[in-house]
Amino acid sequence: MSYVSPPDNLYAYKLEGFDRDWTTVQGYPHAHYMNIPSGKYRFRVRAANSDGVWNDRSDEIEIVVKRPFFSSVAMLVLYTALLLAGIWFWVRRFRSRVKARSEKKFLEDKINFFTNIAHEIRTPLSLITAPLENIIKSGDGTVQTRDNLHVIERNSNRLLELVNQLLDFRKIEEEMFILNRERTDINGIVRKVYAQYEYEARAKNIDLRIELPGEEVGCLVDAEAIFKVISNLMSNAMKFTRDTIWLELCRDEGTAVVRVRDNGAGLDDRDAGRIFDPFVQGSNNTLSAGSGIGLALAQALARKNKGEIELDRSCGQGAVFVLTLPLAEAAADESLAKHATHSFGGAAEDNRQRILVVEDNDELREFICRSLSDQYTIASAVDGMQALKVLDNEGVVDLVISDVMMPRIDGLELCKRIKNDPAYSHIPVILLSAKIDQSVKIKGFEQGADVYIEKPFSMDQLKAQIGSAIENRMRLRDNFVRSPLQYLRENHGGCDIQFLNKLNDTILSNLTNTEFSINGLAELFCMSRSSLHKKIKALTGLTPNDYIKLIRLNKAAELLSSGSYKVNEVCYLVGFNTPSYFAKCFYKQFNKLPSSQLD
Repeated sequence: MSYVSPPDNLYAYKLEGFDRDWTTVQGYPHAHYMNIPSGKYRFRVRAANSDGVWNDRSDEIEIVVKRPFFSSVAMLVLYTALLLAGIWFWVRRFRSRVKARSEKKFLEDKINFFTNIAHEIRTPLSLITAPLENIIKSGDGTVQTRDNLHVIERNSNRLLELVNQLLDFRKIEEEMFILNRERTDINGIVRKVYAQYEYEARAKNIDLRIELPGEEVGCLVDAEAIFKVISNLMSNAMKFTRDTIWLELCRDEGTAVVRVRDNGAGLDDRDAGRIFDPFVQGSNNTLSAGSGIGLALAQALARKNKGEIELDRSCGQGAVFVLTLPLAEAAADESLAKHATHSFGGAAEDNRQRILVVEDNDELREFICRSLSDQYTIASAVDGMQALKVLDNEGVVDLVISDVMMPRIDGLELCKRIKNDPAYSHIPVILLSAKIDQSVKIKGFEQGADVYIEKPFSMDQLKAQIGSAIENRMRLRDNFVRSPLQYLRENHGGCDIQFLNKLNDTILSNLTNTEFSINGLAELFCMSRSSLHKKIKALTGLTPNDYIKLIRLNKAAELLSSGSYKVNEVCYLVGFNTPSYFAKCFYKQFNKLPSSQLD
């Protein structure tokens, strides 16, 4: 190095392990390195004077570049652990999903299997219960025989109850269970359940105790569904109690609480966690008497009504099932006067069949109307009284769907009035009811109902029944219009046939009266002009005047076919003013001239 002229000195440096060659700089040198991998390096420097003579010796220092934090050994270990944990979690989740799918498939197959069996059982069960009912009603046999028959009846009803439970559970699984939620006092439901099990408890020497509050406990629920829930809890308690059952109802912080408590063996921890799963029974032999579907159905129905069933094990003995339901707001109980009926649509929809829906529950009524509105023109009413006003004020109604239990005029009375009124007796009536008692069904059919559907029902089932009723009505109408006189000769009975027979007899009696029209018919039938118009239009698809003309022409065809009359004679005999107009109408109806009918 030259200390005389330092700026003329030369320097060379090299980072061993990173640089391949020496790097030469002059003046006041400095070295820059970037992106050096972690590891150990040796930095060497040598110098030369202004004459270019290099020093044989070089200076050096050792440099250690540490790993960045994210690639340190600790982090690599952590990454490996996270990767393994992720793989383990994914495998476990995959296995869990596969297991869940397998269990779901197994459960569905099991439900399908038992549902199919349940459907198959209902027919032979009907063949048992129906003759049995007749035998019991006859009163024949000894006292012991009658007692045995009642035992058979009770167990047949129990079997039917189990079948219906399974079918109800299936409906819930397929989301086909339609609720009829309305404000209901739970006191009444609890009393009804108590009354149902009181006789059985007495027969088994079980002390059945009931405790009710001294005030209304109003909830917005489907009363029939909640009855099934509490009844299932009571049935469970009846199986497993030792000698006492407590049925209690109270209000607690905005909820209605129903407790069903027994003093039986209770449930262990393993059973308590899965007691509401379908087809699960207790591991204890004393707990295996059930079907495994009752509590699952009860929980499903409770949740459908925004409630919950829990198992309270704090008492330490027996089983305590607690049903909680939200209390209804006072504002939810609206007066019927605030409900407005919905009338039929305008003329744009007149080509569609018109259905009147009568249901006091707002949610169910709106649901039915909404579900049917894409196929039919819909009107609605909240009870039978409003339904009769709709029938009086609106045009032709093709079908009525009505709930059975309603205020003021119920469904049975509405059906009776429709079928006994000549203006409306032709209208098919479908009754909907949560009551499954055979006596209620029989009464419905006695009042003239065409179809009786139990709640909860499938909307597909309701649509199929509506379509069938309307299609049958249309088929009869078409057959009748083609040849009304012949049709009435071949068909007898029924209110509609009787009405049409009377109508035809009246028209035929006034056949030569060219001025005879709907006004004369209405006067003879003691009906208003509009009511008679709607009646004839619904039954035949024709206006009254067109129907009178149809009867005149059909009678003319009969007279001409007999060969006893000439065309001009027949024209005046059936009430036409001119032969030319008669020939024109005859050709339009039969596609041939009156003279050809003589051939």
